[in-house]
Amino acid sequence: MKAYQLKITIKNSHPPIWRRCIIPAGITFSQLGVLFNEIMGWKGYHLFSFEFQDYGIRVEELDEDYDDPYYELEEASETLIDPYMENTKWFTYSYDFGDDWEHRVEVEEIVYDCGYTCPVVLKARGACPFEDCGGIYGYYRYLEALQDEENEEHQHLTDWVQGMGYGDPEEPFDPKKYDIEEVNASLSAHFQIRVTQKPVYETSNEIYEKLVSGSSVLPIAKSEADGTALGRREAETEEWRALYEAGARVKELQPWETFWDMDLIALDGGWNEEVYVSILGKGGDCYGISVYEGLDGLNDFMMLTLSERMNISSEYAMFSQNNLTCYWGNREELSEKQRRIIKDIGYRFRGKNQWLYFMSFRKGYFPFNMDQDEVRRMTMYLEMLADAVEYYQENGLKTDFEHKNMFYYSKAEGKVTAEERKLPFTGCRFPSLTLTDGELLEDLRSSQKGDAVLEADIIYLGAAVSDKKYERPANPCLCLLAEAGSGMMLAADMAGPENDAGIMLAQAVADFTLTYGAPKEIRVSNVMIEAILAHLCQEAEIRLRRVKRLHAVEDFVQGMKRLSY
Repeated sequence: MKAYQLKITIKNSHPPIWRRCIIPAGITFSQLGVLFNEIMGWKGYHLFSFEFQDYGIRVEELDEDYDDPYYELEEASETLIDPYMENTKWFTYSYDFGDDWEHRVEVEEIVYDCGYTCPVVLKARGACPFEDCGGIYGYYRYLEALQDEENEEHQHLTDWVQGMGYGDPEEPFDPKKYDIEEVNASLSAHFQIRVTQKPVYETSNEIYEKLVSGSSVLPIAKSEADGTALGRREAETEEWRALYEAGARVKELQPWETFWDMDLIALDGGWNEEVYVSILGKGGDCYGISVYEGLDGLNDFMMLTLSERMNISSEYAMFSQNNLTCYWGNREELSEKQRRIIKDIGYRFRGKNQWLYFMSFRKGYFPFNMDQDEVRRMTMYLEMLADAVEYYQENGLKTDFEHKNMFYYSKAEGKVTAEERKLPFTGCRFPSLTLTDGELLEDLRSSQKGDAVLEADIIYLGAAVSDKKYERPANPCLCLLAEAGSGMMLAADMAGPENDAGIMLAQAVADFTLTYGAPKEIRVSNVMIEAILAHLCQEAEIRLRRVKRLHAVEDFVQGMKRLSY
């Protein structure tokens, strides 16, 4: 069975109140909300929501009269969790919009062969706060009064807390206590997993009503249970034909005669986000169209263009991005499947740089053929790109691309907007890693100081690795930690698409620090790795230095290449 390992932490709790748990795939957000309440210790009296800030999406059980000006809204009882769990590192769970209990939920791992028959808590810290106490700061005021018999509110709050079911005169409330065995017994009794042919769409109230009546079933969708939650769907022949026709139309316009590969065209077709298009071929070597979706896609493009300046290898930059690309190349560049698609739709190509084919780039995976949804999206983008290029050429437009501008093209309800605009940003944003585990931070701060000098890096293998649990070949990367002087490799952990390589690298550094003491210095070669390790090194008082080359890492990688050859 497929599942997700999550860590739920109440924001602003000190020390952190958190739970690490296993949640099955194939459930709705309403089911997830009920499970979160059970796992945390909330009684389920209040409303809840999930916020995915990177995507501007809020999932809750909707009130028809409510509209959120900041988020796109989704109905929790009708929305499966899987696409969100697969494509995010963390999100926010909010409970009780009055007290406003916010939880940071980290997606730590995708578990493809989970052996549990129900949700389970693996580890936890801290008791659940009281309901209706005024939020996290009200909770701490209550605790202060409960622990101080001289406080004028002590007796009143003691009676109130016990009356609400939090402890009793014989065993007063303990803010450190969490009975993990009792919670897991309850999960086992009430949420035994049952695989169904289709998802079961129920509101949280309906779920709670079943629990009161004694129901002990947690229905999950079959496709998600067997590890194919995002099961690949191939495009139909007619869909491929439409895509090739759109590509042929673009080629007729010869856009590489007008635009350089660094000149961005922004397309706004009324989608959730704009797409950004780079035209390849002005130099005469490689002809193609790369489409970057949304601001995250734009950031991937910026990383690729700024990779040399940031000392990021071209392989790392290329394999770390998400985009849809078409190429006009040579026959030998195409896979057998791509040649078969061309034959099926009745197209024929001859000559150098004439064979049209399409590739999908996803972080963690090897470049691969587009699936059905990608084919449909790329068709839409290329059709609009052809309109934009044709408009640009026919009207003799000019854009000052050298000064960080782009050509913006929108077509909505028959109205065309074509103008020069500033790029949303011109740098590259890269993720940082902030440690929130209070115990770990305390251990790192108190670790002994050593003299070791280490090198840390993340290297993509650049090889297609097939595995039945992935819908396409993976491109794993190695999280490397080496001793600079001796060249000894201390860690070489392989990260698949389901893993966060940055977290794995940080874990390797933390493990070394806790075992052997804090190294005197850690050397990295690019700003992305530097950002990942910055907070850890700061807390452990480790000097973090960016250098041009990592000799120990380079020697290890070269050795691997020689062996593979």
